[in-house]
Amino acid sequence: MHGDEAKRVCPGINLVQVPVARGKANLNLYRSAGAEVVVILASKGKCERASIDEVYLDLTDAAKEMLLQAPPDSPEGIFMEATKSNILGLPADASEKEKNVRAWLCQSEADYQDKLLACGAIIVAQLRVRVLEETQFTCSAGIAHNKVYNES
Repeated sequence: MHGDEAKRVCPGINLVQVPVARGKANLNLYRSAGAEVVVILASKGKCERASIDEVYLDLTDAAKEMLLQAPPDSPEGIFMEATKSNILGLPADASEKEKNVRAWLCQSEADYQDKLLACGAIIVAQLRVRVLEETQFTCSAGIAHNKVYNES
């Protein structure tokens, strides 16, 4: 719905508009904010910008390094952040979610690739906390073995 129509339907609405320069959207503010986040993310791996607000982050080396520390160093606050994760294949029962995620993150019978993913979940939780603390921005993340989506 266009802004004018939204104001007619809801007169008290507060519409936020992207700044305009020379008749075009001025995205410099957003690019600058995105660059702040990328600096933090790049501390753990190689970043590849996908758009103004999306980044692919290769955490392979950081996850391998964490996996070599037996067990991974993860303060409880970071661990609790990681347990907020949604993990495909785990039961979605909200009352058991934290327990299920914790069990997945700590599974001893996991293969090497799953252990790397668990380390990736912890690293991403650490990064999300840093992004919030240092920039006041929230962010989301998806973790996979690679950046190619495969539904099979």
